[in-house]
Amino acid sequence: DRYASAQQIRRISASLTVGGEEVGSRSGTLVGRDEQLQVLQSCWQAARAGHAQLVFITGEQGIGKTSLAQHAAVLDKPPVLLVSRCQEVRGAPAYQLFANVLQAYLKMIPAQELDESTCRLIGNFVSLVPEIQQGLPEGVIPPPLEPRQEQRRLITSVTRFIEWATRQQPWYIILDDVQWADESSLRLLH
Repeated sequence: DRYASAQQIRRISASLTVGGEEVGSRSGTLVGRDEQLQVLQSCWQAARAGHAQLVFITGEQGIGKTSLAQHAAVLDKPPVLLVSRCQEVRGAPAYQLFANVLQAYLKMIPAQELDESTCRLIGNFVSLVPEIQQGLPEGVIPPPLEPRQEQRRLITSVTRFIEWATRQQPWYIILDDVQWADESSLRLLH
């Protein structure tokens, strides 16, 4: 479970930010959250054992949902921690919630770790993370399809890519302010 290089460590630590603040830099203790923290840690242990988990932390604004998730992540020390925050903006780009997650992850992994079939999956959703196009081999980006088929291909490819990546190392994802997510991101989350 060692990192391949110092460069990989830098890429990982660069992705551990929320609004410009490092996830692990928040200090303080959580008061009265032992039970919730224990639930999150149990879910993480199940995920590490290969049993996918999805946890929603709900409640009123300002009660510490994000702090709880970040605190749990710091304690659990996941090999891959990805954070995406939705903004209260109308007309946000489609799939923005997942584009942020995919962009952060793809910055963390060396291109040489990707086999041809994985590159083809990425080629199917390169529109979400266009900056990675230059690192892909020629011929992996497919021709466009009719909009409904294109959407189906994108959702299927993102899902398969996440399944592939999480088999390599489990992901700990914090999706913050999901109430502001675009419809496409919510469909993909479903």
